[in-house]
Amino acid sequence: MPNYPADVSKNYKNFNGTNYVNMECFDDGQFILSDGMLVMINTIGACPLNVSIDVNGYRKGPNRFGQDLFMFIINGNRLYPAGLNRNIGWGDMPCNKSSTEWTNGGGCTARALLESDFFKNLP
Repeated sequence: MPNYPADVSKNYKNFNGTNYVNMECFDDGQFILSDGMLVMINTIGACPLNVSIDVNGYRKGPNRFGQDLFMFIINGNRLYPAGLNRNIGWGDMPCNKSSTEWTNGGGCTARALLESDFFKNLP
């Protein structure tokens, strides 16, 4: 059961804002840091543990996957930005301006870290 406020589940959308994110994939544990950052933890079956971070907190927008909500995968003893390598556990999550999948944006973490102009080209 999530321990974040109920309105959080209504706040998050995919990368381009066309679909709501499935919050059941973030409900194994959550905490808010003193600066307001929301950290959400989840594991599903045989998939590796994932840690998702809303870098400016859920009360501030845009509350979109790949814009201020970023996912990291813990596989073995390593931390990977989602989207770096689809073979580390969570499969192929898109990061594009046209996909309407709720997972669109989940794969943007690696791009946000590696591409210097990533934030200049958000949808």
